[in-house]
Amino acid sequence: MSSQTVSTVPKARSFAIRFGVSLLAATGLVVLALGARGIAYVGRMMASARPHLPDLGLIATASPAIQIHLATVLTAFALATVQMVGPKGRAFHRINGWALSILLAVTAVASLFIHDPRGGLFNPFQVFSVWTLIAVPWAVISARRHNVRRHAAIMSGLYFGALVIAGALTFLPGRLMWRVFFG
Repeated sequence: MSSQTVSTVPKARSFAIRFGVSLLAATGLVVLALGARGIAYVGRMMASARPHLPDLGLIATASPAIQIHLATVLTAFALATVQMVGPKGRAFHRINGWALSILLAVTAVASLFIHDPRGGLFNPFQVFSVWTLIAVPWAVISARRHNVRRHAAIMSGLYFGALVIAGALTFLPGRLMWRVFFG
């Protein structure tokens, strides 16, 4: 990779815009997926929500897969945010990128062991996991081949799709993160 760096001020503004658009997209996807009855249900749940300090006991009693997933995804989100706004092409970016790649892979594998709370073997969020297990090696190979444009596109897609949008969806009423903060 090139040792060329870019100012982070315009990048930070661009990042904030893409972050906001991603949250709006997540909201739109939820609205489409839920339909009128689902939206009414979510509205009732949100109206009765009582925000409180996190109930960490819920996480402590969750399955090991959920605990591993939560620990790695929170760490990955922090590292990925640093990657998105920081200068590219330097040693820190490469080292942080390797750590992020490992965290994303572990997060995805752990989530494959999180089953549908209604008793099913699979849950819809595992689509993000399968995509992550494909995209991470693809992004690494792209970086190793100095295809910066493809690498950036894949990693940005993972950040906004698998971390921001999927992360926002974990706060839907009834899900674990909802119960930790609002239930």
